[in-house]
Amino acid sequence: MIRIAVISLLFFAGIADTQAVPHQDGKAANQQTFSVHLEQGSDWAPMPYENVRGVVLLQAIIGGQPATVLLDNGTDRTIVDADFAKRAGFKLNNSPQTAFAGTSHLSTRIASNVTLSLPHMLKAEGQMPALDLGSMSAALGRPIAAVIGGDILDRLAVMVRPERRQVSIVASGGITPGAGAVVIPVVEGNLVSATINERPVRLKIDLGSSGAVRLSDVVFDHVIPPQGVSSQGVQVTADGVTRPTRNARADLRIGTISAKRIPIDSGYSASGADGLLGNGFLSHADTILDLQRKQLVLTSIRPPS
Repeated sequence: MIRIAVISLLFFAGIADTQAVPHQDGKAANQQTFSVHLEQGSDWAPMPYENVRGVVLLQAIIGGQPATVLLDNGTDRTIVDADFAKRAGFKLNNSPQTAFAGTSHLSTRIASNVTLSLPHMLKAEGQMPALDLGSMSAALGRPIAAVIGGDILDRLAVMVRPERRQVSIVASGGITPGAGAVVIPVVEGNLVSATINERPVRLKIDLGSSGAVRLSDVVFDHVIPPQGVSSQGVQVTADGVTRPTRNARADLRIGTISAKRIPIDSGYSASGADGLLGNGFLSHADTILDLQRKQLVLTSIRPPS
């Protein structure tokens, strides 16, 4: 079995500050920056999205050109595909940064004077890392021009409504949950506490992960008995590398929500969490992620099959 794993990209070395709404700090002026402007009032509108192999793709405008972008708060930085950036006429400079894409480190460049717009929702302008997203595009079967990452999404409120296929992005605190909403506290930036087969785990909320739950190999062995493994296969990561994975089903409890026989994969390899909570679970509810308010809100919950 082959499973697509759009692994979030983590940036190291020479990480630059990002001035996103409403963030600002006093770091050196020669660092890379970009600004984010939100549409307001009658100009604002939610965006339709396409669910492709379990991830959220939006139609954006980058440098005046139509572009498909991936919504992925698990990626630290908003990035643009290097080839797309060249075609759009953005200047590319060498960069001391590297990105970790699940199994390897990728060198990046810096694209200057980038304009990225989600029509009627937000516009980002400035400098952004550029790297080759060809393997990600091949894995998804779509040309991915950019990834909208945590440097934007972590400071705003993001609502994904799977049944309507709509995404809404507004200022933090700008979305009020309806009746019956389940509010789950978020700790240490982007983690929620849960249990799998009654064993405690800490999961990173990742809108760019196609699976329900993906655990590290060590934690997978801890919560899944050997007889519980249903199959084995491979993941294809964002850098085009395949790695083995094991698949199982287990009982998940998060907040007041209990779900039986949720798909669980092994193969999570980053640090700081036991695994990922992805769209395979989140797509069964309307999801509001507001990390400034330290909340994951689930409403209109539909039991996973």
